[in-house]
Amino acid sequence: MASDEIFTGNPRDPKEIKAFWNAYIEQAFSHLDYLRAESEQIYVRGDPKPVPPRIFLAAMLLYRERYAPGAATLGIPTLASAPNSPGRVFALGERRVRDLLEEVEGPGGIYVESRADLDQVRFPDDLTFLDAVRRYYEER
Repeated sequence: MASDEIFTGNPRDPKEIKAFWNAYIEQAFSHLDYLRAESEQIYVRGDPKPVPPRIFLAAMLLYRERYAPGAATLGIPTLASAPNSPGRVFALGERRVRDLLEEVEGPGGIYVESRADLDQVRFPDDLTFLDAVRRYYEER
């Protein structure tokens, strides 16, 4: 890697920090409205677009594939707040995660199990990330 390249692998490198802010404030990710510049040195959380339920389902399935391969269930608190979970990635609170789960629950989707100490999502064996994305585009 040349010395003038932006990415050094060090997340504390000022060049990488500047590239991150640039990407989310001024460039490719600006339309997501995750961050907004109020001044040269002050950044605030934006008002991101709502996450479509089928995209949230796809994100859950991808999270399961990467972090819990083969798992039939995942806890709702995990999906809402674990590192790299859909709830954390989309900056959603647990209430909003539960609302999205209700929208994709049922035939062709997932099942929410909430009894006693059980608070989890059950995934059908045949439901994949690509199925969820395909269904999102078919329903648009």
